[in-house]
Amino acid sequence: MNKKNKKRLLFLGLITILFLMSGCAVQTLTDPETGETVTKLIYSTTTFKEIFDTEDFFNALLVWPMAQVINHAAPVVGVAGAIAVVTAGVHLIVTLVTWKSTLSTQRMQMIQPEITKIQQKYEGKEDEASKMKMSNELMALYKKHDISPFGSIIPLFLQMPVLFAIYHAVQRAEVVLKGSFLGMSLSVSPMEGLFQLHHFGYVILCLVMFAAQLGSMMLPTWLANYKAKKEAELHHRKYTPSSANNTMMPMMVMILVLSVTWPSAMTVYWIISSLVSIVKTLLTQVLVNKQSA
Repeated sequence: MNKKNKKRLLFLGLITILFLMSGCAVQTLTDPETGETVTKLIYSTTTFKEIFDTEDFFNALLVWPMAQVINHAAPVVGVAGAIAVVTAGVHLIVTLVTWKSTLSTQRMQMIQPEITKIQQKYEGKEDEASKMKMSNELMALYKKHDISPFGSIIPLFLQMPVLFAIYHAVQRAEVVLKGSFLGMSLSVSPMEGLFQLHHFGYVILCLVMFAAQLGSMMLPTWLANYKAKKEAELHHRKYTPSSANNTMMPMMVMILVLSVTWPSAMTVYWIISSLVSIVKTLLTQVLVNKQSA
């Protein structure tokens, strides 16, 4: 990596850290009637100045606008629709800003079987000559597909604070925590909804979230394996599917466990976010295929 890219990544890293340090916890306050600590809601009447004066720039510049879009859109398209509007809109903006890097990331995911094949070729070889050969082969592969090995880092730095902001906005928007979805209160956790309200819909909500998130995380590998299989059949080679995303399963289990304890609004958001990611991956792949055709 040259000095220019190192400085750029360092700058992005510092910006990301500042955002996350200032906005890692959702704002709370003490209810004067009950004495309980509750989430500090953003109402449709809450002004930018109020948030900027009493909180920090993360909540003022990112969380407040998103929460207000949700508050004002919900009466028109419903709570889930409002969350979908914000989530899809933010994903679209981030994708446009980081389009070149997004394409590079997509290509990287699609050639994962070829990367794995090269790594397996030199598996167990620790001498410098073998390491150099593997590095050269990987760099040649990246050059062939016009991929920057560090291209996926830039979108990550830009997306993290924005995704944190959506997460906070969904929890703080008044219409979300006071609203409902398919007859289910969004302010209670799926566990509370099942055992206290006796609504089985909360179980279905968690299962849908798990399936959507699994699809979002595994789709790049599935597409890459499909492409590799077609290439192998075309050239009469043995096909070996990639299992690179198997390491993501523990993360999936952790997300499922957490999803039964957080407000159901977050489960709805997670479903929508995963579906948006799936659509984005498919559309990007279509464009990648057109460019490589």
